[in-house]
Amino acid sequence: MAVCLPDLVAAVSFYRRQPKPEDVAQTSARLLIQNAGLDKRIGAGAPSYEAALMANNIEFTARNYVGVNQIFHNDKTLRYDATAVELAWQKTVVFFKQNLLRGLAGFKRVNYLQKFCFVWGYI
Repeated sequence: MAVCLPDLVAAVSFYRRQPKPEDVAQTSARLLIQNAGLDKRIGAGAPSYEAALMANNIEFTARNYVGVNQIFHNDKTLRYDATAVELAWQKTVVFFKQNLLRGLAGFKRVNYLQKFCFVWGYI
């Protein structure tokens, strides 16, 4: 999402596949990356993605929830992990409070609200 929306201020991803390293430079958003520790597919791509983020000076925090599976938010499956969900949600709220307000500078009120709603629409 962040590589497709260059004006995005902040984004949170939950156990999503990474963009191609050459596409990383297209974003300027601050990122919170939340991965399930048992998800080998996403875990395999994390080092090269994080290296590309660092090489492009993109601010990010990567969290790896050890011992949980992908889709740990789905309380209808055996993969549900209430502890990880609570922590991930707390981290998400704090991240958006810190970073979306920072993105207010330079935006008209309407534009800021549109960006805010759009970002939250993906959660």
